[in-house]
Amino acid sequence: VAHAIHFWLSRGLLAESATSLQVLSALVAAMCHDIGHPAKNNAFMINSQNKMAILYNDISVLENMHLSLLFETYNEPGCDFLGETTLQEWQAFRKQVVSMVLATDFGRHNEILSIAQERLKQGHLDLHKDSDFDLAMKVAIKCADLRHCMMPHTMTQRTTALLMEEFWGQGDAEAELGLPISPFMNRAKANLYKEQAGFYQFMIMPLMSVWAEILPVGASVAMDYTKRNWETW
Repeated sequence: VAHAIHFWLSRGLLAESATSLQVLSALVAAMCHDIGHPAKNNAFMINSQNKMAILYNDISVLENMHLSLLFETYNEPGCDFLGETTLQEWQAFRKQVVSMVLATDFGRHNEILSIAQERLKQGHLDLHKDSDFDLAMKVAIKCADLRHCMMPHTMTQRTTALLMEEFWGQGDAEAELGLPISPFMNRAKANLYKEQAGFYQFMIMPLMSVWAEILPVGASVAMDYTKRNWETW
């Protein structure tokens, strides 16, 4: 995820507009967006009445946990790498990191996608404007989080296989607890090719279309591989 964010920030429109503080914030968000992940999703946390769901009131449970762990670590002795910044710079750093990590909650996928689509109807984003840059970074980290869809297909297949084992593991745990098995997580009823083709059609391609509109040149390679993977699935 950090590699993809770095790639997109280091060329084209984002490279021309992002400040060094924004670049740092984006890379920290990318590196830390999944720290402490339990290999279960938010629905599992909520349905199993996990203590984290109780703590975060069922709202972006894992994403709030990742952020809390990040900033708890930052406050440990010797980890305050922004200690010499101004309060304004620190607040800008924290605001961007929080915004980006919370955007990786897949439960907010349609919300963020709709906001971006509506904004783009008004014209290209002004990446020197804080609100537009924030929106671009939300879309960026969502795309980076799904980067396995944007690789050569042999790499995509390997990563997808690992992800499906994680998903099926959650389905197994849900069955053991007597909980409803989440969509795409029932090992016995899996239809990988059909599920992946639908996932690309309804989730990945609309997201990538938005990203390609925000970053026409920088996103071209990712879009090309995404289309090829969709066709192959």
